[in-house]
Amino acid sequence: MKRWGLVALVMVVAVGGTAFAVAQSTRTANVEIRVWEDVNDPTRNYISARPEGGSWRTLGTIPIPLTDGQSGRFRYGDITLAVPLPDVLDPWAEARAAWPAWKAELDRLQAIWETIGEARGDAYERWRECEQEHGRGAAEIDMATQVIAPECASVRATYDAATRDFRGPDRAYYEHRQLNPCRLATASVQGYREQADQYALCYTAMTGSPPSEQS
Repeated sequence: MKRWGLVALVMVVAVGGTAFAVAQSTRTANVEIRVWEDVNDPTRNYISARPEGGSWRTLGTIPIPLTDGQSGRFRYGDITLAVPLPDVLDPWAEARAAWPAWKAELDRLQAIWETIGEARGDAYERWRECEQEHGRGAAEIDMATQVIAPECASVRATYDAATRDFRGPDRAYYEHRQLNPCRLATASVQGYREQADQYALCYTAMTGSPPSEQS
């Protein structure tokens, strides 16, 4: 190609509808492109494209006249190629399959967690109000060492029971959040920033919106 400088190509390569998903996951599908120039007539140019390792015959050799415009010393031609690629695996396929069950279980645990948490909060408020009314233990910070007014003992016992009840769903809720299929799908990614980016891509693919800090 003795006059390569004249061949400036602007190309959009469509890869079977999978290019964007692959690009977002930082996985790539290589497309090999070959530009041809007639050694006897440099105005006759052609292009070939194939998936890496594929056949040049799939698309053939396509003329690309450099007649779409000029930028400075360069003429250029635009062309869009639909390059058939081998099946590209969805990088989030397993996460996508696990998502509905995971979300249903998380919603179930969250409902239990919130219900018991509200009861625990109400019991705590009643106990603190009782302690303040009777003037004992109100200034203490560590609940385990507080001196409980006899009048408030039963209220405190209700709070203690609610706290014990709360621990199971509380632990299960947060443990299940750690089993988020997107967390599992990106667990092997090295580097915090790259892992966070991959998690965000997975979560967005699952939900249609980027993750919040607590996702």
